[in-house]
Amino acid sequence: MVHGYCDDGDVDKARFLFDCMPEKNLLSWNAMIRGDCQNRRPHDALKLFCEMRGNVDVEMNEVTVVSVLPAIADLSALDLGGWIHEFVARNQLDGSVQMR
Repeated sequence: MVHGYCDDGDVDKARFLFDCMPEKNLLSWNAMIRGDCQNRRPHDALKLFCEMRGNVDVEMNEVTVVSVLPAIADLSALDLGGWIHEFVARNQLDGSVQMR
């Protein structure tokens, strides 16, 4: 549902649902980060990404990285871009992931 609301441009409704989730899984984190980026909310996407980094219950994957890259680029967040680069190299993530 988070993904659907974001695709329709209703990011506030998506965020409300996301925030109400008692347990957030990787799919919900990725959908919300991607939705923030798609709807021109790079600050929100980066804030959520940083929150996800601190969450021990969820491990980032290739989709997470691809989802947050537009926000990093929009805000010229070079320090976070460097961290992402190191994360990808350290975890040997698959570089073939594409988002539509």
